[in-house]
Amino acid sequence: YNLSIGNGGWPTDPNGDFFGHSISTNLMNWTDQQHVLNVGSNGAWDSKNVWAPHVFEYNGLYYLFYAGVNYSSNNPGANIQQIGLATSSDLFTWTKYTGNPVWNCGMTSWAEWYPGQSWRAQCRDPMIFRDDINNRFIMYYTARLNGTTRQVVGTATSLDLINWQDAGYIPATIGGKAESSFLTKKRGTYYLFWMSYYGEAFATSS
Repeated sequence: YNLSIGNGGWPTDPNGDFFGHSISTNLMNWTDQQHVLNVGSNGAWDSKNVWAPHVFEYNGLYYLFYAGVNYSSNNPGANIQQIGLATSSDLFTWTKYTGNPVWNCGMTSWAEWYPGQSWRAQCRDPMIFRDDINNRFIMYYTARLNGTTRQVVGTATSLDLINWQDAGYIPATIGGKAESSFLTKKRGTYYLFWMSYYGEAFATSS
């Protein structure tokens, strides 16, 4: 957060201006590094905020998916949230994909997508899972069901991490809030975690 702009407060401007970066050799003692991935230039799709980074390695290259936010005036509610990509070979220097954003909820038939209206263009918190069984990637992200105030975890699939196809949403995640989803696999069962209004929730799948 840039505390020099709008007092760094949510009522004026959330100011998620970049991602912090720290390193450790023992997971206990950390050393701060130069921050990475600033917001874009004025008018860019991620010109106002960058949120919710997810980093992973595939075939020797590091991928960082994140939510970018743009909105006009000084109303943080009237924002457009979309998902983009950056890559790195060393985890320190990141290059944004020139075709960003790679995903938004306007690319679905079921999610609410009314850019410019307060909190009606939500599409954030990307998490990417490599589905080796089907030789594809799955994106899990936060969206809102059209015609409701209920958030869900949406899904999209890709073969190349750039071109994505809508794969619907997960009904088990329907609620007032479904943020920051994360998928893991243990002993043949998939576990999907997300943050609800009541704390951490999860669902399972074969």
